[in-house]
Amino acid sequence: MAIATKRRDFMKTALAGSGALAGSAAVVPSRSAMAQDTGVWGPPRSLIWVTHSVGEWNLALDVGFNDFVQQAGWTYQKLGVPAGNYDLELNINQLRLAIRSAPDVLVSTISNPAVEPVLVEAENAGIVVLINNTTVDDITDHHPWGYVGADGYEQGLISGRLMGQHLIDHGRTGGVVSFGNTEPGHPVVEDRRRGTEDALNTFNETEGTSFTLQEFADQSHDLAQSIPLYSAVMNSLGDDLAAFAVSGFGSMVAAFRMLQQAGVPPGQIPVGGMDTGPDITEGIDLGYIIYAVEQELYNQAYLVSSIAWSRLERLEIPPNVNTGTAVVTQDNLQFFADRAQLVLNRATELGLRF
Repeated sequence: MAIATKRRDFMKTALAGSGALAGSAAVVPSRSAMAQDTGVWGPPRSLIWVTHSVGEWNLALDVGFNDFVQQAGWTYQKLGVPAGNYDLELNINQLRLAIRSAPDVLVSTISNPAVEPVLVEAENAGIVVLINNTTVDDITDHHPWGYVGADGYEQGLISGRLMGQHLIDHGRTGGVVSFGNTEPGHPVVEDRRRGTEDALNTFNETEGTSFTLQEFADQSHDLAQSIPLYSAVMNSLGDDLAAFAVSGFGSMVAAFRMLQQAGVPPGQIPVGGMDTGPDITEGIDLGYIIYAVEQELYNQAYLVSSIAWSRLERLEIPPNVNTGTAVVTQDNLQFFADRAQLVLNRATELGLRF
């Protein structure tokens, strides 16, 4: 379960309000006895996370941020755009609101290049800027902001290789692999799609298979909307449908719930993709989901906070950390189920589950 840490030369081939700081997920912890030793931790600091997408997937990150700030005696607040309703103007306004609050650290996702100049404003105001979860390579390559998150293209390669090999091993040499896209245009999701397609094309070139990737917007932030879309895809493709190799958490859940509700036997139409969580664990356990490529959401918060501390207290240059290489299957499911339960238990302690 090692996490690769390096400069960004990656391969090129969830729950809170969102309108203002008062409506965000804000935790102001008391300092622990350990954190009282300012010779180790330094002075109390403030950290704000601005995310492009507030949703259930945030939960592990919220726990990670809270765990760090309680250890270090810092404070944490969150702003975000409601999931599935990305609004660039709102995203920029929230970044500017965070800047006016003058935190020591601003952690941001980058899902649109237009946020770059606002982050430069934060940096010019003396705020430490760091990036997590989602980025645009051309931006982070030109700023000392670091990045803690998955490499989408590499995740896509892993997913495509796993799905292609699974299909070949089970006697399937062609057909449509359906890629449900939860957020068309999202840079990391688009990288995941390209990686998945490239991996399948490699099988076509080396193994003589004839797999094709077919993308559709699956609206998976809302399962009530998404499940009928997956049903429509299955019914329209019929026997040509080989598998669902999808973009992320909600997409996998929608695909496997649709198959379950339709009475399709587990494994007949395999499902795979990126992200993990309790519903994904259930899908793997039942045999509908054959793999999930993890992206270590907790570490995207805890590690980026640690990097912020080392920048402020030790003047270290922020690194880039690839958190997206672990694969969850039935063989190692118990480990990831236990880990997810720890996060859920901690979220309950923090009052984050509602």
